[in-house]
Amino acid sequence: MIAVTRLGPADGPRLCRHLQALDADDRMLRFGHALDDDGITRYVARIDFARDTVIGIESADGTLAALAHLGVRAGRADFGLSVLPAYRGCGLGWRMFSRVVACSRRVGATELVCQSANPAVVHMAAVFGFRRLLADPAAALVLALPDPAPAPHPLTNPADALA
Repeated sequence: MIAVTRLGPADGPRLCRHLQALDADDRMLRFGHALDDDGITRYVARIDFARDTVIGIESADGTLAALAHLGVRAGRADFGLSVLPAYRGCGLGWRMFSRVVACSRRVGATELVCQSANPAVVHMAAVFGFRRLLADPAAALVLALPDPAPAPHPLTNPADALA
């Protein structure tokens, strides 16, 4: 089992190292625009770890191999996902993508938005049921998240619902 862990403010330097290890093309795909090392440092410094969800997967040597940042505002969740080149093709992106969808539901988001132009991320989004709301291929992909099922009343026998 691949462990996905929640990251916090103390992990800021690790997030910077991970994101700064991405080349210019990967940074463009991850952020949607060019971003130099100083821009990445500013980005990481602005993450609100109390409000947002930041998760990662470590390699055996402690390298932050995969990273996802999920922000939720007014029921709309938006995320960024990256996997270092040496760890691609191992299923880490799928694992992170799955966790992002689950986290979005858990925090009460009603929709999850994917802004990425990365072909691998776009493929995963399609498999998970994301749809483009506009005909423009650069438009965001959106996944409508159903309301979580209400918990049964503690005095209700769930088997009665099957009768």
